[in-house]
Amino acid sequence: MKNGLTWLFLLFGKQKAEEASKAWKNVFNSEDQAVIFVLKDLANYCNFNKSSFVPKDKEQTFFNEGARDVYLHILEMANLDVNEVIELSKKI
Repeated sequence: MKNGLTWLFLLFGKQKAEEASKAWKNVFNSEDQAVIFVLKDLANYCNFNKSSFVPKDKEQTFFNEGARDVYLHILEMANLDVNEVIELSKKI
């Protein structure tokens, strides 16, 4: 079982986890320009395509990794492939 699905089961129980999983997919699985724009904006804001390491500043590095982890969580919950999102974001 994927980590995202495990997370939903622990958080909501089986029935609500399935509803939550569908909700994630409904929100983000689209080629709608608004969805692509939001995913691209979040990717940039969360430093998805950049190194999160900041020399001599471990707190900033930890903060950056947290932001990046949130973006990866969104992709996982929406069942989106990273390469697919990169290709979609090239359209903007």
